[in-house]
Amino acid sequence: MAGEQKELKTLTAEPEHTGMRLDVFITSGLVAFSRSKIQKLVKQGEVTINGETVTSGSFQLTEGDVVRVAGTVINREDHLEPVKMDLEILFEDEEIIVINKPPGISVHPGAGTNGPTLVQGLLWHCRRLGVGIDPEAARVRPGIVHRLDKDTTGILVCAKTDESHAAMSKQFHDKNRLVREYAALLDGVMTKAELTRESYLYRDPVARQRFVSSSIDKPPGHLPPGAYRYAKSVFSAMAVYGGRLTVARVRLFTGRTHQIRIHASDLGLPIIGDQLYHRPTALPHKFPEELRTLIFNQPHQLLHARNLEFDHPKTGARMEVKAPFPKDFSQALALLEPFRSSNDK
Repeated sequence: MAGEQKELKTLTAEPEHTGMRLDVFITSGLVAFSRSKIQKLVKQGEVTINGETVTSGSFQLTEGDVVRVAGTVINREDHLEPVKMDLEILFEDEEIIVINKPPGISVHPGAGTNGPTLVQGLLWHCRRLGVGIDPEAARVRPGIVHRLDKDTTGILVCAKTDESHAAMSKQFHDKNRLVREYAALLDGVMTKAELTRESYLYRDPVARQRFVSSSIDKPPGHLPPGAYRYAKSVFSAMAVYGGRLTVARVRLFTGRTHQIRIHASDLGLPIIGDQLYHRPTALPHKFPEELRTLIFNQPHQLLHARNLEFDHPKTGARMEVKAPFPKDFSQALALLEPFRSSNDK
């Protein structure tokens, strides 16, 4: 068939892939292929991990595993299709674009992703995005230097040139001068004005879409060192409403998958609307019905990447970007305002 040829594809497992099934991981990297096709290739001995042939698609990966898929037919015309979509642009120049991500849309294609992704909208707007050294990442998530969960809103930075992609990726990796702050509506009241949570995070071996938190004093000894990652979050109370709900500012010192959501739950202060780590509970009747309904039926976590400080990848100028709250978060805060504690700032 025109445009097709045999290739050897190489994929490398990142921290968030630890514990993921081999067939799911390959499918997320080779988005043009179904899981059943990948499973067939695995059974045929076409897949190796770190040079060793693996014939079970249920094999669980560890960070750094190098997966090679031989004999795959890659359509050379296959690429991410740009999709026209409305983008709330907070900043843009020739090097980077910063947007306010809405809820309900994945940043880039991956396992279980349905419908257009944000990177496709960025490709429509920018025409070209910067890439790193990983060819698979370049094909599936060009421009992406950090991520937000599908239902988390707020600031997302994307690189438009290869040089800016490298510079921004380094900043997000090193975190020396990067300041990332979120706002979260928590179900509960903080015991102190500021709470710090440190733990090790690893993928739940039973419910694969979740992560598990383990005490910093007791690493999960049943797992190899690369299978769990240190995480640190600092929660600062901004306002308390009716002695029941808290809006907190959350400062990230590491950037792990689901980090804030898990740490909030660890503290007994789960994020309103979190479908994985919070079981909805009714608010007291002192809150109006409109507010109780909005909170109880919230379809996504009210977690918003509100503030980001970084160095411009080309000029080095210090930049600070702020993102307005999405409509439903703003509506909840407006309805809560009459119940705000008088001593809040």
